[in-house]
Amino acid sequence: MKRIPAYGPRDAGILKRLVPRPLYAVASFSMPVASFLARPLGLGPEASFLLGILAQVIVAWTAGFVHRDVASCWLLACFALVGEAGPSQVLTFPLSGNFILIASAFLLSVAISKSGLADRMVRRAFSRFARSPRGLVRFSFVAGAALALFIPQPFPRVIVLSSLYAGFMADKAVPDRERRAVLLSVFVASTGTSMLLRGGDVVLNNAALSLAGASLSYGRWAVLMLAPSLLVTALSYAAIVALFKVSSASFPVPSGDGRADEAARGARRPRLPPSEARVAAVTAALVVAWMSEGLHGVPAAVSAAAAVAILFLTRSIGLRDLKAVNPSLMLFLTAAFSIGKVLAANGIAERLDGLLLRALPPSSSPSYFLAMAVLVMALHFVLGSSLTTMSVAIPSLVAATAGAVPSELVGLFAYSVITMQYFLPIHHVTVMIGAGEGYFEQKDIAALGAVMAVVVPLYAAYALAPWWRLVGAM
Repeated sequence: MKRIPAYGPRDAGILKRLVPRPLYAVASFSMPVASFLARPLGLGPEASFLLGILAQVIVAWTAGFVHRDVASCWLLACFALVGEAGPSQVLTFPLSGNFILIASAFLLSVAISKSGLADRMVRRAFSRFARSPRGLVRFSFVAGAALALFIPQPFPRVIVLSSLYAGFMADKAVPDRERRAVLLSVFVASTGTSMLLRGGDVVLNNAALSLAGASLSYGRWAVLMLAPSLLVTALSYAAIVALFKVSSASFPVPSGDGRADEAARGARRPRLPPSEARVAAVTAALVVAWMSEGLHGVPAAVSAAAAVAILFLTRSIGLRDLKAVNPSLMLFLTAAFSIGKVLAANGIAERLDGLLLRALPPSSSPSYFLAMAVLVMALHFVLGSSLTTMSVAIPSLVAATAGAVPSELVGLFAYSVITMQYFLPIHHVTVMIGAGEGYFEQKDIAALGAVMAVVVPLYAAYALAPWWRLVGAM
């Protein structure tokens, strides 16, 4: 099984080629000094210094000149030693249930992948859709939604699907542009389908709520996000098919094709091997526990930890699988989650809120949510990483929209805009995986990104927000 990668920017590449390293070093170290001297937004000396440090680290995360772990440690050290934030605010992520939930979800994903359950689930339905390029694109979204019910992070899902697609299409007479579009659909589908349920992406979904200072049960998430996410997923499908002119013409699958025969045999096997059955039972029980959290009151993190303990006891996973809990990811999450708390503790968030209020029209304006969506998109374009953008945008927007929009909806709104909008691979790490594997080119992402740059703000303003009004959320 491939190693599951971590969230967050790794190497932006483009900036490293455009900006000489000495120039970057000078600019980087000048940021906190310049901020300290300029006292932006009327901030005090400590707050000004911290704002400069934050800008320095965000550039480091985005540009990739400095290893992400070094930048994260530097940010946490400055937050802890300078300013008014206490240890509980700087270390808000490792002290929360989200830490256990995310770590457990990674181990659960490993168990599902090792057992072969995910591969079986995909292959059982694959042969029904693998008749045309457009059928494969359609299957990307169907499989993405189905697998999101059981695998709580997108990486194993896209790894299973993309490897199956790449092998299947290796000998098919399909134009290269169309082939790239089919493979791109696997990764695009994972972004929208991850929002269908709260467990679809254990990192970003929980981050959206935590950064907003809110919590939602799995059932309430479904009420707020299931229907809108289905809509934006359908729009993504239509955009890929129309933009890349994906054909619906059938391509022949030879009867002797080993992959087709294997898929057919997998579809006929009625019984699960014991290893898969154990993992399937534990996963199904966990999904039920998460969905019924409002009834029994057991926190999602506790349910996930119990499921992982059972997987250890049944030897579905072992100690060597603990490496799936990437320490670099957990460090990055600790730094990202601390940003909002530290900005608030040092009075920076309050000043940023004033800027946002001036940038947004009155809350009664018909263009209020449209302007908010465009603002979030602009931040994401500049900052690159989804999680970095969320850690900056969501706490500030929550404060700026206080009294107009409930905090949990602000978090979900910003998250919906960020996760569906990408011009470069660095704008979404799941898409970056496919680009890194050479499945598609950067120009393909940019072309789709240009279309979604129009679709996403209109969807957020005139479909997502009205849906929340319809269900009485605001």
